[in-house]
Amino acid sequence: MKRFFFLLLLAATITACHHSKDNKTPAAGIAVAGLKTVEMKVKGMTCSGCETTIQTNVAKMEGVKEVKASYTDGKAVVTFDSTKTNKIAIAQMIRNCGYEVLN
Repeated sequence: MKRFFFLLLLAATITACHHSKDNKTPAAGIAVAGLKTVEMKVKGMTCSGCETTIQTNVAKMEGVKEVKASYTDGKAVVTFDSTKTNKIAIAQMIRNCGYEVLN
């Protein structure tokens, strides 16, 4: 009986390690080729609406997996597939939203 529960626990652990919760990002510990995260300094955000504008528009870009903008920190952090987009294109999208990208 102990062996059965051990095997059940082992199977559950393996399954949990191979599936992420949102299917957008890989499970912890599994590297994905081409996945990068960049932090950009953004000037001109003054409220949470500014954060939402950047997050909504950058998230629509092909290859973008996650985007978080903070007006209090003056930055945007973007995780993306570098085989589908790049930092320059992301910065241009933020500029198109009306903000200045400083780096």
